[in-house]
Amino acid sequence: MHSVPAGNYRLDALGLRREVRAGSGPKKALLKDISLSIFPREFAALVGGSGAGKSTLMKALSGFAPAHGQVLVNGDDLYGHYGAYRSVIGYVPQEDILHGPLTVSHALDCRSSP
Repeated sequence: MHSVPAGNYRLDALGLRREVRAGSGPKKALLKDISLSIFPREFAALVGGSGAGKSTLMKALSGFAPAHGQVLVNGDDLYGHYGAYRSVIGYVPQEDILHGPLTVSHALDCRSSP
């Protein structure tokens, strides 16, 4: 089993791409070569219109729905070691999807449970 070091985490995305095909139509790119770095204790926000790919990117960054490309946590491959990182990386969707009585902390705890 892969062990995850304690402490602050840096998240790097390298060349993330995701395409989908609706029926027999052409592929549509949801993510096009996205690269970014989020450093420990840094606050990051995603903003954009409906259908811009915000949720798709968040799911890729959290490992919930991997994309083509790499996501690294302190230089380690998140997709390759997702089980080890599941308890330290979370994704809380927009408010209207979150169950009302749950705090963000509790929602993350529920998400990290097998």
